[in-house]
Amino acid sequence: MESSDDTCAVAAAIVGLTERVLPDTDAVAAALKAEGLPRERIGAIVRALRPYAALLDPNAAARVHTGGVVSGKPGWWRRLFG
Repeated sequence: MESSDDTCAVAAAIVGLTERVLPDTDAVAAALKAEGLPRERIGAIVRALRPYAALLDPNAAARVHTGGVVSGKPGWWRRLFG
């Protein structure tokens, strides 16, 4: 995360993504916008969530995008999240 101020929003979004209440990061952004969060914070929160959201996407390749660098899915992610 870019700021500790976003901790609660990121944690809530992780729950929403995991439970499929929020199907993707676009839905997260829309929910945060509806709550009146500033655009800059929404962007930072979505950036923090992208790697996790990619792991949950059944159509995505088994890789994580971080900072423009693509790396294979770590073994510990596979053990935790299947």
